[in-house]
Amino acid sequence: MKKDWSVPAFEAFCFLVDYVLREESYEITYTLLATKISKNRICGRLNARNMRIPLSVLGRTLANLSEPTQIPNIGCLVVNAQTHLPGDGIDEFWVGYSGFSRARKQEVFRNERDYIKSFGMTNWERVMEILDSQRMLDYYSYNHKTPIGFYMQREWF
Repeated sequence: MKKDWSVPAFEAFCFLVDYVLREESYEITYTLLATKISKNRICGRLNARNMRIPLSVLGRTLANLSEPTQIPNIGCLVVNAQTHLPGDGIDEFWVGYSGFSRARKQEVFRNERDYIKSFGMTNWERVMEILDSQRMLDYYSYNHKTPIGFYMQREWF
């Protein structure tokens, strides 16, 4: 049976939005994200290696939302601990990224990170409403019998 990655994608989204709004930092390692999400998960554990899958689902979901303004790919804040850059899987959203020089990758990452910083709470709340209207949140709430507000008010740290 194929695993449904929308659940950990939503958990990653909630954590990353909370992380950005707290202004803790504007990058987090794959390992730390997997640890933080797994700590609070109802079903199953994640690890740094398989975080690329829910982050890809999250990126595609955000890219497919029809908004007048571009929603930043908040998943790009998840970085390799050694390079402090997103992995080459982000190439799915930043075409050509895997072939960029290190300096160009840093520039692209810095620009997206600055956009994420400036996106603001009101816009992230609007994205949550859109995800809810597209049933991503309803699916999560229904299958886990957990109110969505619980995830947005959760202490991750």
